[in-house]
Amino acid sequence: MSGSPQALFVSYSSVLGGAERILLDRASDLSGTAAVACPPGPLAEAARTAGITVVELKPRRAELRGSLRERGSAAWRLAALAAEVRAAVVGLRPDCVVGWSMRGLLSSAAALTTVRDRPPLVFAHNDFLPTRWVAAAVRLAAGRCHAVVALSTAIAADLGAPTEVIHPGVDLDRFAPSPLPGEPNVLLLGAVVGWKRPDLALETVALTRVELPTLRLLVAGAPLDAGGERLLEQLRRRASAPDLDRCVDIPGTAQDAPVALAGATCLLHCADREPFGMA
Repeated sequence: MSGSPQALFVSYSSVLGGAERILLDRASDLSGTAAVACPPGPLAEAARTAGITVVELKPRRAELRGSLRERGSAAWRLAALAAEVRAAVVGLRPDCVVGWSMRGLLSSAAALTTVRDRPPLVFAHNDFLPTRWVAAAVRLAAGRCHAVVALSTAIAADLGAPTEVIHPGVDLDRFAPSPLPGEPNVLLLGAVVGWKRPDLALETVALTRVELPTLRLLVAGAPLDAGGERLLEQLRRRASAPDLDRCVDIPGTAQDAPVALAGATCLLHCADREPFGMA
């Protein structure tokens, strides 16, 4: 990269979920150049494909909650990440640093404390606050940011700090209206993770097929981690039961969202609480 990037986006995550796709959209839409600091994985690969400079961070466990020992381990991991982020900031000299999601904020805030002529820090907040101690740390770090932006008013209200809400945009050329299909097809669109309750979707379809026996379900999403892989196997076992046999399609890979939506008569969303679902 020639010259300093307009922004350095810091992500603790290496996966390519909804929040990371929004990161790529925001980074690609900048008037200047952008860089992304993240562990190796799908996010880094997609960033390089988009022409964005990637600074690879060491992969680390994602959990920030649990027992006292696990929380201490999480603090150590964030401190180690902060040292890597500091080196990236000193080397690239970005115009600003964007802490992407909570762990990106915490590591970036720690990294910038010892940087001379440190750039402004922006917090891009994408999820609800978890445990009390994490919430306290996030609110403290957010109070020191130059700006805080959130995906939704629900996330902003949960944070309880001055926040600008910027909803993700929708590409109206990709997501054009289309006629409904003739057969009743239900779509569950999104990553295969437990909190999105894909198991509830299967049970809903099983009950509904009593009155609509031709009803079909497509689970159009991929697991993001080992837990998602285990959940995927559980869903496939449930789908093979007699009340759902041959009416549920679970490919286990990411689907083209506009194509999947065009083939559905109903979009099913089962999460108990959703910060801002891209689906």
